Amino acid sequence: MQGQTKSAQKDTNRSLVLKLLREQELLSRVDIAETLGLNRSTITSIVNPLIGEGIVIEKAEGNAAPKGGRKPVFLGINKDYGCVMGMEIRHARGRISLMDFQGNLLTEEEVDIPGESGLDIADRFFLLYEKSRQMIAGAGTPLVGIGCGLSGYINPYTGTIIESAVFDTYDYNFFIRIKDRIPVPVILDNDANCCAWGELVAHKKEGPDNFVFLLPTFTHSGEGRQRGRRLGIGMGIVISRSVYYGESYSSGEFRSFLWKKGNPEQISWTPAGPGAVPVSPEIFKTIVEEICSNLSVMVSVLNPGRVYIGGDFGPRYEEIMHILGTALKDRFIGMEEQRRLFQPADFSEYDVARGAGCMFLERLFEIQGFHKDNTFHDLNWKRIFGYRITGVE
Repeated sequence: MQGQTKSAQKDTNRSLVLKLLREQELLSRVDIAETLGLNRSTITSIVNPLIGEGIVIEKAEGNAAPKGGRKPVFLGINKDYGCVMGMEIRHARGRISLMDFQGNLLTEEEVDIPGESGLDIADRFFLLYEKSRQMIAGAGTPLVGIGCGLSGYINPYTGTIIESAVFDTYDYNFFIRIKDRIPVPVILDNDANCCAWGELVAHKKEGPDNFVFLLPTFTHSGEGRQRGRRLGIGMGIVISRSVYYGESYSSGEFRSFLWKKGNPEQISWTPAGPGAVPVSPEIFKTIVEEICSNLSVMVSVLNPGRVYIGGDFGPRYEEIMHILGTALKDRFIGMEEQRRLFQPADFSEYDVARGAGCMFLERLFEIQGFHKDNTFHDLNWKRIFGYRITGVE
């Protein structure tokens, strides 16, 4: 037991060092020891193996103290240590983003998925993964892990898709179906939550601590009960810079107060058929009014610092702002103070894919050993160090 305790403490200290170096570039060993309250010999025993692994590098040399002595060497995370993949899995297509270890975009691509082929979610994941092999090889840096986003109620700690109307799927354990077929860690979350993770990383230093990400998408539904196209509406909610999941991981899925039982949509509007979307400007206005009227309650209660608009509504941001300032100008959500909260998403049509990659990085650099579920996707530094994919295996 004593050995296990020491091992766990060593893993925690390593996570603390890596997290600190990611957040504050160019720190000396002395800086790290003083910031974390650890002795210098402990820091040396942690940092030297990390330099040997290649994830930490010596970036610059400082000036010697006035009384002389050794010049401090400043350390940082090696952004080229590996790349992270963000993946959005949808019914008819998927999107892939590759990022370096600092979250900088390397390349991204959209891939068509055969809609009526009977592929389940794991099959779609591997189809996209195989399509990414050349992207990984071209990036010139090995793959260390994958973050995935898709529509539905998802338990990110167990990798279980509790329910996804888009894929007509229930109680589907994604991780069990993929874990023996891919050597790098994979994590999964609701698509709107992934978008929220992306904005957290994009605005890490100056962004709001509390915000809402609105993700409306016109999408194919599952092959079963809801054929045709439909409007999916997700919301990622961030409170005190933490993604909020709710009691049963369903906080990201929206339901209008005008919705009635039996309506397959999430609002009162029901498309006339597959040809009903893209919708006319008049119908779009009606949809926006209903969504924003619902959003008004959330904004007044939660007092977020920002409301990001993504998905298929992102490119129509100006149109939405016009609707807020005209049709809804006398409502709480249409008042100037509230309209200023709205902002288009940072990553445009790749908001889910980029956000999923950012989620992976944020989860990886968390202090390991303090997750809600200690088996959190087998996501740990030992596994990262043990295997990386070059794209040509």
